[in-house]
Parts: sequence; structure tokens; C-alpha cells
Amino acid sequence: MTRPRGARAAAAATPGHPLSLPARMRKTPLAARLSAVAVALAAAAAAQVPADLAELATQVETAHRTAAAAAVTAFHADLRIQEVARDAEEHRGELELGVDFLDWKKPDTGKPFPLIRYKQSDSARAVEQGRDRVDFWSISNGKVQDMQAREMANDREHCRRNIKLARQLIQFLDPAAVLRSLAEPSAVQDEELPVADTDRAAKALGRPHARVPCRTVGGRLAGFPLRQQSGDDVPVLAKVFVSRDDHRLEALEVRPVGADGKPVAGGGEFLLFSDYQLLAGRLVPMQVRHFAIDADGKRQLQMSVDIVKLDLDAKLTAESFDRPK
Repeated sequence: MTRPRGARAAAAATPGHPLSLPARMRKTPLAARLSAVAVALAAAAAAQVPADLAELATQVETAHRTAAAAAVTAFHADLRIQEVARDAEEHRGELELGVDFLDWKKPDTGKPFPLIRYKQSDSARAVEQGRDRVDFWSISNGKVQDMQAREMANDREHCRRNIKLARQLIQFLDPAAVLRSLAEPSAVQDEELPVADTDRAAKALGRPHARVPCRTVGGRLAGFPLRQQSGDDVPVLAKVFVSRDDHRLEALEVRPVGADGKPVAGGGEFLLFSDYQLLAGRLVPMQVRHFAIDADGKRQLQMSVDIVKLDLDAKLTAESFDRPK
């Protein structure tokens, strides 16, 4: 009796007669077989991205970088930061920040451990601080010290916020990757981005018009470096605004998610991008406005960041961030 093809294959795969590879695959070099598997896995991952989101991500990728643009893990930047007072009693000012940053991972665990070194100058004082492979450090009156003392808690938190600011910049350089990483994405929709109440108010934010025609999509990000949140990255609900005309990233809204999976009232952030320039094959927003989102969903400007100079080809290693001797 002739068995069906499937039955013969099943019968062959017994403990005494292991199922052999097809002859064509046996003759194929291992590297080629692994490459074929990688292609299949990539295709499967792409199939999980809805068609409308995949199309939007491709448009954004084409608009934001050339084919030759390499992944960015380190940079040097000169920043001008204007912190906005929340009320008449609070005093905030402008500072200049020279930053070296490396998105480093510990070699023994592979755990992300970003390194930073910056010099800050304002009207009150000049500061040099950072984090090396050991921990946070600071230079005060020419003396190097760890930032573990209780009285330096504010300095440690300030350094953590600067690391998050740097990591946000890394993410902005590849907005298509952010789009593709959205979990449970919504449908892509046409929507206007409300920049301000009037064109005059919008111009104060570096934008010509109060309303920008956009395509938007929302979803979950497993982790995002919220500046207002202490500690590590937190899961967020994100909404991405992409220009309908030129497919550039216009704005990003992120809201922290609680243990119940629901957005936490307050603590959200809204980032508005302007003044794009082409650097090292990538479009870079040279001006970023940071807003806090209160419990009522209203936006309040907290900080304006102007990138005065940016080197995406900085040759930085972990040793570059070692504290001075």
C-alpha cells in the first residue's frame, strides 16, 4: 500500500529514523541557510506592522536620512537651553551645555549604561560633570568627587535628566524606527497638529503656522526616557505627528503608563521639532521645544533646546568618559 506523502514523512521522523534535511538544504552552506532564516524572520516581523504604518514609516525614513547614513550611538553637541519658569516666583535661566555622549552597554551583561560628560555654564557657575563606567562624578573647585553624597542628590538627578535628553536626541535621529516599534498601533489618520492658538504665538515657538496638517498614529512604547520621571525608562503611550506634506517628524506626545496599563494623569511630555538641517546624512531638528502635559491634558512649555553644533561622527569610546585624575 502506498502511504500519503505526509504519512511517509511522519513515519520517517521516529526516534530510530530522524527526519533528514532536504537534499538541496544539505548542499547549501551554513551561512547561506542562516541568511535565509534571518530574511524569513525579518519578513515575519515586517508582516506584523500594519500596512498603513509600514508605509508611513518608509516615507519618514526616506525623508529623514540618506541610504548611507550610519546608526548613531555617540555624538558631541553644543546646546543652548532656555528653561521656562512655571510661575512668577520661580527663576529659571539660560545655560550653555557642551555634551559628549555614548550609548554604551556593559560588556559583561549587555545592559545599557549610557555615558555622558558635559560642561555647563550659566550666569551663576561653571560645572563639569558626567558618568563614567563606575558612576556619576563632578568637578568642583578643581577637585574631582563622586556624586554619592546626600547633598549632591540634585546634581545626580540633573545628570540623569541630561542623559535622558541625549537619549531622546538619539531616538529623534531615527523616527522611522520609533514608528516601527509601536505596539498595538492605531490606524494612521489625517489630523491637524495644534502648535498654538494663533500664528503669532506659533512663530514664537519657531513655527510659521498655528496648525500643521499631519498624519498621526498612536501606540505603546516599551520604554522611553521621560525627563520628568526619575529612574530608568518607563512604558508610555505615544502619539506621533508626521507632516502630511514632507513626511518629517513634527511632534511626539508621550504619556507614562501605570501598572494597570492605563495612562497616568500628569507626567506626560510633548516635544515639538523645528529647524531641520541635514547632518551626516540625517535630518536633525536643531530646535526642540519640551512641554509638560498636566492632568487635564494641557501643554505647558518647560524648556527650549537649540542645537548650536552637532557632530554625529564623534570618535568616542568608553575611556573618553573616564573622570579626570
